[in-house]
Amino acid sequence: MRIGSLIGKGWPILLAAPLTILACNEEKDVTAPAGVETSAPAALGRLAVSVTCTGNVGRASLSCERIGSVGTLLGPQFLIVGGQGQFVQLTSSSVNYNQGKQEFSFDVTVQNLIPQALGTADGTATTGVRVFFHQMPVETGTGSGAITVDNPTDVGTFTGSAQPFYLYDEILSENATSGSLHWILGVPKTVDTFAFEVYVAADVQYPNGFVRVTSSPEKVSVGADVTLSAEVVDVVGRAVSGRTLTWSSQDGSIATVGAGTGVVTGQAGGVVDIVTSSSGPEADGSGRVTVIDASGYDIELRFLTSVTQTQRDAFVNAVARWESLITGDLMDIPFNPGPNECHPDVDEFVDDDLIFISLIEIDGPGQILGRAGPCFVRTSDTLTVSGIMEFDIADLDQLETDGQLELVILHEMGHVIGLGTLWEDKGLLSGGSPVLPCNLANDPDPRYLGAQGIAAYQSLGGVESTVPAANTGGSGTRCGHWREADFDNELMTGYLNAGSNPLSV
Repeated sequence: MRIGSLIGKGWPILLAAPLTILACNEEKDVTAPAGVETSAPAALGRLAVSVTCTGNVGRASLSCERIGSVGTLLGPQFLIVGGQGQFVQLTSSSVNYNQGKQEFSFDVTVQNLIPQALGTADGTATTGVRVFFHQMPVETGTGSGAITVDNPTDVGTFTGSAQPFYLYDEILSENATSGSLHWILGVPKTVDTFAFEVYVAADVQYPNGFVRVTSSPEKVSVGADVTLSAEVVDVVGRAVSGRTLTWSSQDGSIATVGAGTGVVTGQAGGVVDIVTSSSGPEADGSGRVTVIDASGYDIELRFLTSVTQTQRDAFVNAVARWESLITGDLMDIPFNPGPNECHPDVDEFVDDDLIFISLIEIDGPGQILGRAGPCFVRTSDTLTVSGIMEFDIADLDQLETDGQLELVILHEMGHVIGLGTLWEDKGLLSGGSPVLPCNLANDPDPRYLGAQGIAAYQSLGGVESTVPAANTGGSGTRCGHWREADFDNELMTGYLNAGSNPLSV
């Protein structure tokens, strides 16, 4: 069996630097004034405690302790938040003091710890994340001298007027960390220690909070029930009490749901969003449910590493696509392979294909995007029982930005099912067999020999008697895909093209 891999074409190379922790104190509740920054309205109400940091010039260090509690936080669209380690995490590296220039410099990243994205008002357009000085740096030791912020992105009105800020021009999803910005403070040699307070200010999509579905099983069988649950949270993810939830189905032909119970009943095979609404001002939430027709082909996913909800949805959509294309059903079989190098041990009945998924480091950005293949096959028909899919974490953000993540998942899932990976084992590839691997030496012009594949190829205008298989690339590409030169952007070639990558008949 082969492991199929997909290679990106013309992708940018992105660099990341190692990070160290910037420890910060947290002090004071403050009340936001009525002023506004030119680019967005200021927050209303009481703010979380600021992030307070102390610098030591002699040691060229930034250090502090966490003290106090976080307090309350409110805001309309433009959220202002502190709470180091709870709502945000500021991290520094490369701390340095240049005596000649009298500059104290360091690099800073911002991590978003709230369960919605920072830096976007609609979930798509980027407005960025600003870290602004609520209290300018001041000398705190026995020395003296005025301290300046020398290279801010700009100044604006947040909790006061003319406040310097650094703009991280990106969207930070939950737990995402920004790129690094270089901060420079003008610090006289006569200063020994100093402190400053900052807040993070950013647009958010759900300023009034939202409903979060807390149990959303991926699958339910036709005729079976499953109960969803949800909670109402505020803008930063804290629970809100006293709300009534109402449930509805986006497609009652696939699944119905009890309006006041969250009990979902599968009606027909397909994927449907179950929406839950709050009696308060919070935004609706939803959970995606796949309804399985037991008479059809069934793919079960097991995640070995954590994934975001967006990534999970892309996997679920890919499953639904393959299950709609493969209309046959394989026999449920007991599966207990014992310890193996492919995936964790299991002891269960499988119907029809069990796939294990990992997001890992492979080879850096823009090269191998993912790789996948069967692990175990049935003895009766040599079709897949279990398989693995691995994706390079260095490429995931760019794939999501370009709208191609689901395409890559769909491609790799095809390899697990057997496209390109079981051709040799089943005698469907010229120059390849279980004992004669397909490679350049054995066959410089590999061909797919399956009768129905040939018929489909010719229905699309193919003029040859067999289907051209990939004759270039490494072992994960050659002989395991359709030929790029003939099929160009077809999804099951070995290369991901910009724009459309259709999955052909």
